[in-house]
Amino acid sequence: MLRQLSVFIENNQGSLADLTQALESKGIIIHSLALADASRFGVVRAIVSQPDLALQTLQEAGYSGCLTEVVGVKAPDESAGLTAALRALGEHAIDIEYLYMIKATDGVRTLVFGVADTARSEAVLSEAGYELAQESKMD
Repeated sequence: MLRQLSVFIENNQGSLADLTQALESKGIIIHSLALADASRFGVVRAIVSQPDLALQTLQEAGYSGCLTEVVGVKAPDESAGLTAALRALGEHAIDIEYLYMIKATDGVRTLVFGVADTARSEAVLSEAGYELAQESKMD
């Protein structure tokens, strides 16, 4: 299981840099970051080292956020790895709310899925032969 940091930020110039600086000032490593924006605010989704400290740091800096369980699996750095994971989830009627990837240098990437039922999704993907990403092994 992975825990994802989700934070609301204002859609102002420099606000994302302020957020990342707050994390980096505490030695928190940002493994991945996705930003979805709306007209006045954005939602940052990130996999970070020390998620509890990251959330605390950002809350103390005035941000609103939470930690959410997401499913992460290791997949070969090729399109077939992604497609097979998507098909495995689809065959079990598991809806994907969002998806992003963390590229690795060893030819393996981590696929991060936002799903309603993380335990069931992990079981399906594990059964399909995927190695589950562990928070403790991201650093």
